[in-house]
Amino acid sequence: RTFKKPHNPVSTERGQGHLAGDAGVIPAVLGGDSEVLDLGRRKRIFTRAQRLALLERDGGCAKCHAPPEHCEAHHIDWWDNGGTTDLANGVMLCTRCHHDIHRHGWNIRVQAGRVEFIPPPTIDPTRQPQPGGLAALEVLPDEADDVGDTGDAGSHDDHDPPGNPGENSAHNATDRDNPARQRARHPKRHAA
Repeated sequence: RTFKKPHNPVSTERGQGHLAGDAGVIPAVLGGDSEVLDLGRRKRIFTRAQRLALLERDGGCAKCHAPPEHCEAHHIDWWDNGGTTDLANGVMLCTRCHHDIHRHGWNIRVQAGRVEFIPPPTIDPTRQPQPGGLAALEVLPDEADDVGDTGDAGSHDDHDPPGNPGENSAHNATDRDNPARQRARHPKRHAA
């Protein structure tokens, strides 16, 4: 009996992965052109498709909003500690924020597709989560209700982490140069 060789051979490993995904044994999240976006532990480096999906969610650096060309994908739960190369475990960060996360002990979490940064106790003893990514630039309904309230225009709001004011001077300079970022980070200060 003669078998014809298939035009697009599939490796055993890849075939098992597709079968497992089809059977619901492992989840598969697909992007455009059926690109796998959740790779688990199969691959350490985020793919181009994953980075594009993360940029769509985060809009550049999820912490300081630096433009996409200054960003790289970061494992929230580190690869060396068992973290996966999945969208839920990835975040786009510029080099400075990436190093600050490690150096200062910030935590990051993604819930319902929204990034949150949890400051270390040395910056905020209550460790109040701060919105990251595009969510940090949104004006929430309860903040929109406070637009006419200018009573605390000179005080810090919930988005300003306590601590050394010089620590984020590069980011603050970026905010000073961008009125839209100022309004998004400090809606009460910029009320009409």
